Amino acid sequence: MKTQHAVLSALTALMLLASCSSGDDYVPVLSLKTPNAEGGATVQQIKYAGAFTTVYRWTFSYNAGGQLTLAKAWKLTDGITEVQDDQAATYQLNYEPTRISVTTGGQAAPVQLDVADGLLASASSGNTVYRYAYSADRRLISWDVTYQNSGFNATTTKGAAALVTWTADGDIATIVYTPSMDAPAKHYTYSYTYSDARNVNGLLPELSSRALGCEGSEYMFYSGMLGKATTHLPTRLDIVYSEMPDEVQTYQFRYSPTNGSAVTRLEYGDLGHVVNVEYNY
Repeated sequence: MKTQHAVLSALTALMLLASCSSGDDYVPVLSLKTPNAEGGATVQQIKYAGAFTTVYRWTFSYNAGGQLTLAKAWKLTDGITEVQDDQAATYQLNYEPTRISVTTGGQAAPVQLDVADGLLASASSGNTVYRYAYSADRRLISWDVTYQNSGFNATTTKGAAALVTWTADGDIATIVYTPSMDAPAKHYTYSYTYSDARNVNGLLPELSSRALGCEGSEYMFYSGMLGKATTHLPTRLDIVYSEMPDEVQTYQFRYSPTNGSAVTRLEYGDLGHVVNVEYNY
């Protein structure tokens, strides 16, 4: 009887495991929280028009559990907005128990992501490696990148880095971005001003991707891998280069709407040099 009871128990356990691992509603073991912590709609598309220099147009797809599973990007330059499917970089995110594997296609280079505690620890592609660090409340506080170049029987290492500070309200105060660690004293300081408008959709601050270590890879932010978004929408960005401290680049951000509903439009730039950003949900 004991043997029969053991066999029945084993069969019951196997049936339970099978029932939990099948079906269309399977939730990945590794689960990320997208940055729209305010509970707003998840961004599906980001489009640009106007006098931009270089931007990335994005489309995002999510599974039933709200996880980002597919991202497509088009690099746009000099105000040209026409895109073709064969010009897209595609990223298919596959969630596994302890990591995220990425299948790339089109114009995208192969990439490997190392995720720890639901946050991106490092991202590597070829001879380039990005590393990220976070605060205890899961906010990005620093990153660095190294490039290994080989030639003439020698290897050289170059890189860039940034430090991110946050306000008590959960907004980015400054980013100090050093574009070349060969000249660590030369850096750009990004300073932000905010209104009371809440960032209900978890939007990435415009013009900040490079300083946040995700230019051309903004899907990492919108998947939640780079931690929390700002609590409020930035209304102004001042950029100062350490070599020219008296010359400040200032950008005013104008959102619509800002009453707690999903932001569908952002405009910045001066008359004759305006950039329009469209968000779709």
